Amino acid sequence: MEYRFSKIAVLPNLSKDKELVYTRELVSYLEKKYEVLLLDEFSHIAQNGSVKAVSEDVFYSQADLIIVLGGDGSILRAVDKAAKASVPIIGINLGHLGYIAEIETSDIPRINEILSGELWIEERTMIEAEVVRGGKTVMSGILGLNDAAIVRATGLGVVETELYCNGEAVYKYRGDGIIAATATGSSAYSMSAGGPVMDTQLDCISITPICAHSLRCRPIVFSGRSVFEIISRATPDHAKLSVDGAETCDLEDNDIVRIKKSEYVTRLIRVGKSGFCSILYRKMSDI
Repeated sequence: MEYRFSKIAVLPNLSKDKELVYTRELVSYLEKKYEVLLLDEFSHIAQNGSVKAVSEDVFYSQADLIIVLGGDGSILRAVDKAAKASVPIIGINLGHLGYIAEIETSDIPRINEILSGELWIEERTMIEAEVVRGGKTVMSGILGLNDAAIVRATGLGVVETELYCNGEAVYKYRGDGIIAATATGSSAYSMSAGGPVMDTQLDCISITPICAHSLRCRPIVFSGRSVFEIISRATPDHAKLSVDGAETCDLEDNDIVRIKKSEYVTRLIRVGKSGFCSILYRKMSDI
């Protein structure tokens, strides 16, 4: 399907593109055909009328498409605001794996051709987490595309958690933690912990223990309609909640982490007809 874009927002990654070489190259091609939006901090790149430096609110609300330069981590840091603005994302891989990123730096000279060609939007399930302490919600609306994990904060101690699904007790875990992953996130931290790799179009959430101190503990795949409550048995310096790899909240004893499918979705632009299997093979076979 062909999509028509007018304003394209470009999100650089200063840690992977320190001199903004790839960013400048990308903008030089895009400005020939589109209005390009950059965040205010990159105003020095905006040197003519078709390239504008704007506030973060305008960046996300007015864009027809966001191009993220970097690896999967760069995309994950953008999905919260992009999802709330219903703007699609396409990634240019500057990292090693780039499982979510769709194109490579060698494709930059062809970017206008790519964006004018056969594209399709894949809507990816997101999860939403909140933390309840003493009956009061202390954090809420934490969005993630990949996963929410309760992990060991410091030292070598064991993290103890109790998992409930839709109000029913499932399992008590002892180990390094527990991961709730979407189908997209099943190929990330969850996979490294021994969880299943799932087709990204599946409406499901997997629960994977991390280094469980048990011979019987296994990953479980649940319906995407499930609501999870994970009770943390920990002191403040012992466990934390991490969503999409970002440290979100230190957890106290008896804190409840509630995780469910979000009403928001991440809209990823895909090129051509590459499906789950071909992408999995191309990205993962040589790791």
